[in-house]
Amino acid sequence: MNYKQIIGVFSRKTQLKNVENIRLNDGKIEINFLKSIVRSLSERCFRTEFSPRSRYAWNWNNVSIGTIARLLSGKPEETALLRAEILAPRPSAQTVRHYLADLLECPPELISDNMSLRELTLPVCGKQKNSYLTTLCWLEKTFDFKTPPNLIANGSVGNLIALIAGS
Repeated sequence: MNYKQIIGVFSRKTQLKNVENIRLNDGKIEINFLKSIVRSLSERCFRTEFSPRSRYAWNWNNVSIGTIARLLSGKPEETALLRAEILAPRPSAQTVRHYLADLLECPPELISDNMSLRELTLPVCGKQKNSYLTTLCWLEKTFDFKTPPNLIANGSVGNLIALIAGS
């Protein structure tokens, strides 16, 4: 099936127009209904892009239906980048905590959720009081997020971990 045919299937099944621009987080399509459409399209295209046994595959980021259609209609060797975009992993709170422990050169148990972000000073910087900003920059680059200014001003480590892990 080509891109236009796949978009046509989504349009008919959802009875929505301009379906390729609809994002999953818009709430216009119920996720289980979307799963059934993608599974039936995958069978028709003889493609297995997402394992039905994996719980993770359905924890998609806010991607558009058009991106999913491009994934299903593209050549398998050309779709790796799209698949990586759709299934970009979300770190768990434990992963973030362990990464933070590595940066701070301490065991993860010493990182308390109640700690102020200003306490995240780096040993590699001689624990300078503003080195917490470097810690935040490294976290932003590693986990691809932006720290809100109000969190920097008076946030806690628990709030930061919840923001990164999406919980």
